[in-house]
Amino acid sequence: MSFPDFSILFTRESLDLAMLVFLWLVQIIIYPSFKKISRESILSWHKSYQTKVCLIMGPIMLLQIYGITIDLINSVSPITVIRFILLTLSWLLTVMISVPLHKKIESNNDLERSIDKLIKTNAPRTFTWTAIYLTHFL
Repeated sequence: MSFPDFSILFTRESLDLAMLVFLWLVQIIIYPSFKKISRESILSWHKSYQTKVCLIMGPIMLLQIYGITIDLINSVSPITVIRFILLTLSWLLTVMISVPLHKKIESNNDLERSIDKLIKTNAPRTFTWTAIYLTHFL
């Protein structure tokens, strides 16, 4: 069974590059800046940040999931399997580690420690999304 391929609209490379750039911005600039925001302001700022990130990055992330999954379904190869595993790992890290830490920040629960942990645990996500992009050069 073959599924429609909408990759002409959004190339896989451009989606993967967008994720790479976003994760590096998050790792180097955005998450560390959480420490500079006052305790009084972080809660409202964080909620606004998450809403805006979801609006901008959500469609890109969904298109990336679609593209990598369709590639695997249509053509099983070492590269498509690697890309799918890296994407799955990226999402597992996001759902199991990053999302709970964002919820802790939202609830003002152990704020400084949660932000530090968010920065440290984002590094593996940055690596996996970087690796996804780099598979285009294999």
